[in-house]
Amino acid sequence: QICSHRAARSPINLKEYMNQKINPSNYELFEDRISELTDDQLRNTNFLIDHLTIATDDKVRVTYCPFEWQNPQAKLMIVGITPGPTQLRNALIAFRSAKHRGLEKQDVLKATKLAGAFSGDLRNNLVKLLDVAGLNKYAGVQSCESFFGTHSHLVHTTSLISNATFLLDGKPYNGTPNPMKYDLLRKEIFDGFLHQVSVAKDSLLLPLGPTVDKAVQDLCEQGHIDPNRV
Repeated sequence: QICSHRAARSPINLKEYMNQKINPSNYELFEDRISELTDDQLRNTNFLIDHLTIATDDKVRVTYCPFEWQNPQAKLMIVGITPGPTQLRNALIAFRSAKHRGLEKQDVLKATKLAGAFSGDLRNNLVKLLDVAGLNKYAGVQSCESFFGTHSHLVHTTSLISNATFLLDGKPYNGTPNPMKYDLLRKEIFDGFLHQVSVAKDSLLLPLGPTVDKAVQDLCEQGHIDPNRV
């Protein structure tokens, strides 16, 4: 069985859940919970996972991460596997700050995405990787560091599973179980990731890591993604 916050965390039948369309934005459902988070709560990953759970089953838990902001003009789409604890925490801190400043929904989500996406040491390592690969030259910038600042309009950052996903012991999801063969994760991919691919329709996709690369290749073979974009 799966437990879903959309049903006040009461267990629902797996088949019933799988037939539901994933809400493209959980903003309204979770905005007050995030705005009211204390500093101590933001430092407690296990609390955040439980407090912001969207759905869980006997292997994984999908936790809301407010990364819905999309960039339809992007030239490059960088695709990770799923936001980890650092990215989740930084996103929530930015979300709370933006709400307290009175920003409107889309501005809140944009500020959250810029602050949280691939944040922490991951961002520094990613920038080095992208620069070495010549993506800065492809985009016409000095360094891909500007993708998270002055040239953010060129890039759409996302993940195969856009919401932060964890194993039941609290460890970050790392590709097992296979996301393309596991119903709950496959649903996140088809209702979430593929929607973003369609919005940023002119972007070149850059999958990061073997799990993401294999999933994107499978989606190409199944006709869901144009292989010329990868």
